[in-house]
Amino acid sequence: MNTQDVIATLNALLQTTKDGALGFRSCAKDVKSANLPPMFEVSAQRCDTGAAELEAHIRHFRQRDRSAASHVDQRCRLSHGHG
Repeated sequence: MNTQDVIATLNALLQTTKDGALGFRSCAKDVKSANLPPMFEVSAQRCDTGAAELEAHIRHFRQRDRSAASHVDQRCRLSHGHG
C-alpha cells in the first residue's frame, strides 16, 4: 500500500468518524430519556478525539509523501545534470 492509499483510507475513516460524532449528537438531542444525552455526548467526544488523531496521521503521511517526492525530484535533477 503506497502513501496515497494510506491517506485515502485515513480520509475515509476520518469522514466515518465525523459522521459518527454527528450521529451521536443527533441522538443526544432527539432522545426522550434525560439519562441518555450525556452518554451520547461522551461518545461524540470520543469520535472528535479519534478524528483529531486521524487528522494528525493524515498530516504526517502528507508531509512524508511531500518529503519523499522532493527527494525524488532532487535526485532526478542531479542525475540529469540540473542541480
